[in-house]
Amino acid sequence: MLKLISGLEKELASISAPRPPVKKPKLASDLTDSSIKNTQGVLKTLPTETSDSGAATNE
Repeated sequence: MLKLISGLEKELASISAPRPPVKKPKLASDLTDSSIKNTQGVLKTLPTETSDSGAATNE
C-alpha cells in the first residue's frame, strides 16, 4: 500500500512540476474572475433541493 501511495505522489509531482507559474495580463485575470462570478451566480439560482451547499463549496 505504501508503494502505491508513493507511486501516486511521484506521479502527481511529475504532473505538477513542469508547469511554470504563469503571469496573466490584467484583462485576462479580470475575464476569469467575471466568469467565475457568473458561474457562481448560476449555481446559486439552481434549486437547493438537488445540491445544498456541497456543490458551492466544491466549485
